[in-house]
Amino acid sequence: FTAVIVVSTALGMGPFISDDPRNGQEALWFFIWTTSLVVLIRASTQSERDRIASEYERFFDASMDLLCIAGLDGYLRRVNAATEKVLGYSRDELYNQLYLELAHPEDQPAFVERLQQLAAGRDITNFEWRYRRKDGAYRIIVWNIAAPQPEEQQLHGVGRDVTDERKSEETVQEILAAVSPTTGDDFFQTLVDHLSCVCNTKYAMIARICPTEPTRVETLAVSGHGTPRNNITYDLQGTPCEQVVGQDFCHYPGGVRQTFTEDKLLVEMDVDAYMGIPLRGNDGQVLGLVVLLNDRPFEDPQWTESLLRIVAVRAGAEVDRMLTVKALKVSEQRFRSIFEQAGIAVGLLESQSGRFVHINDKYVELLGYADEELAGRTWM
Repeated sequence: FTAVIVVSTALGMGPFISDDPRNGQEALWFFIWTTSLVVLIRASTQSERDRIASEYERFFDASMDLLCIAGLDGYLRRVNAATEKVLGYSRDELYNQLYLELAHPEDQPAFVERLQQLAAGRDITNFEWRYRRKDGAYRIIVWNIAAPQPEEQQLHGVGRDVTDERKSEETVQEILAAVSPTTGDDFFQTLVDHLSCVCNTKYAMIARICPTEPTRVETLAVSGHGTPRNNITYDLQGTPCEQVVGQDFCHYPGGVRQTFTEDKLLVEMDVDAYMGIPLRGNDGQVLGLVVLLNDRPFEDPQWTESLLRIVAVRAGAEVDRMLTVKALKVSEQRFRSIFEQAGIAVGLLESQSGRFVHINDKYVELLGYADEELAGRTWM
């Protein structure tokens, strides 16, 4: 009876007083059931928390970007797998050294300034720091970092490794400096010669789709280890180039001859690895492609792809310019043909001054003046 009073009171039901033993038994069973329910609810809540934490961990480590949680005391609290991979340190090694010490000495003053900005409650975005890897090399990381909440005093940062992009940009600038004095065929040959050398590939080539036969391409320039080679024309069908023209960037790290058994050129050129990307005009239309071919896997495929994408934009613009110039020449030739063969006297005048620029043969017959005699004179 007393136990039942204690139990019922503990449950917040008020004292359960009864002389009937059956009522006491019912109260006891009610207590057991309620207690079990409370334990079950707590277990369910803890299970939900564990599930959410597990999902968070999976997202945290699955990110390709660097994710870090750091304290204002100079030490990292949490890093993800991408951070370990990019910097080459284990998590324990990162947690036990000041993150300022990882920054390049020349970047440390700016690093300290940004920390002061964060401590004052201001976020920072798109800020570059060079970080030292465990092997001593430096990687360029662009960071977005949220200022700490007063109750946490922790920094939450997302970083992206842009080292390959910066390296590609520098290489492209070197290549463009070499090709800038050239146009047309010289431009393309100089471009593929440099591409072949900087990417250390067996062949590099730029080709355009044949205007009259869209299922064929003709190379504008071919280079073998930095040396010009003869241009070729070939069918797209059954080649990896067909995939590039029909889709987008294409990379076969090895076994490309076995994949495209109908492509005899791959056998003749002893090619095992392939990388290609389409050249597009200003309207987005595919005009051709730039291709790298090698007898072994590319040394740094990620960097090579990044470089190829940048080069393709410049090469595509040059192909587009060449086609535009050619179209203008064709149009001009047609106009001249019509102009010269016209059955009536026709003259071209400057719109402002009214001076003769050119006259056709009929005009010469009519006036008796030669074309060069009227050049520069007004028609009045």
